[in-house]
Amino acid sequence: MMINRILSQIKSTIGNLTASIRGFDLAYVVEGHDWSIKHDGQSITKALNQQQLLHARTTFTSVGLRNQMVHFGSVNTFFTKKGWHEPHASNRVILTWFHVIDGDPRINLLVPIQHQLHAIHTSCEQTKRTLTDAGIDENKIIVIPLGVDVSLFTPGTPEQKRNARERLGIAADRLVIGSFQKDGIGWGEGVEPKLIKGPDSLVETLVRLKANNPLVLLTGPARGYVKRELTKHRIDYIHTYLQDTKNLPAMYHALDLYLITSRLEGGPKSLLEAWASGVPVVSTRVGMVPDIAIHEQTVLFTDAEDVDGLAQLSHRLMTDQTLSDRLARQALIVVQDHSWDKIARRYVDELYRPLL
Repeated sequence: MMINRILSQIKSTIGNLTASIRGFDLAYVVEGHDWSIKHDGQSITKALNQQQLLHARTTFTSVGLRNQMVHFGSVNTFFTKKGWHEPHASNRVILTWFHVIDGDPRINLLVPIQHQLHAIHTSCEQTKRTLTDAGIDENKIIVIPLGVDVSLFTPGTPEQKRNARERLGIAADRLVIGSFQKDGIGWGEGVEPKLIKGPDSLVETLVRLKANNPLVLLTGPARGYVKRELTKHRIDYIHTYLQDTKNLPAMYHALDLYLITSRLEGGPKSLLEAWASGVPVVSTRVGMVPDIAIHEQTVLFTDAEDVDGLAQLSHRLMTDQTLSDRLARQALIVVQDHSWDKIARRYVDELYRPLL
């Protein structure tokens, strides 16, 4: 694994050294882990290139970049253990910060060096407020939500839903609740909960729904805490860590309900994936949820840590098919405005073009 990362860094550096010669406008710096930040960067650059909006590429490092727009896709790609990466002065620099954890020392590092950044992007108003309260110039901050591949994530046909459940060994009439995220600390088993993702609230909500005999469908790495707690409470679950995002739509097709219990988010991207897949959502009022969703129209939501409320809203959806269908139908309309193609155009109009 370490050797592969080193080789990727070397390959990226070589690519960076020749990027301006080859006519690239944008270098989007992604994390080495095969997870959300990397997929976001790949989706954005792909949409930019396909629509011929900008000549863009992803890279694992900013080393060697000259005369580019350099977009650091997360704070983890910008900050180091000893400080931060300082791209060459010829570059125009953008930083994306999705959510700010309480006590994160990097916010204090960012305030005095914000003049070195040409723009700061975030995906929700909640994070923008946190950044401005910390002392970041509001005029530097651009809010553009996450996107979703609406050609990949689509509502399942009856046959697709039946096949998805058969492959997972789930009975056709079983109530299935989904949770697709990384909610343990680190990249191992994840037995220590990452509390901002609300794995404790997820379990407590599911305990309150135990009488409905739900099956919990889990994907994502580091789910050890949730699996341990579900086992303790004798709640059935299936965990599949998918190695290819293209297999994720079938997981949504197996669901009756998607549940978001986070305390802090930049997204979550799963909101858009569930919407595009025709799956109704119950969520905490977190991240971009209150920015793009409307309670009782496209989602049912309540406050973070309100496990009684989450359980009650979930029970409503599970027992009211008309409500479930209406939410899914309206969300499917709204999510079309969040396709990566349309979000990429917003990146160009609101973030990149002003720096060209």
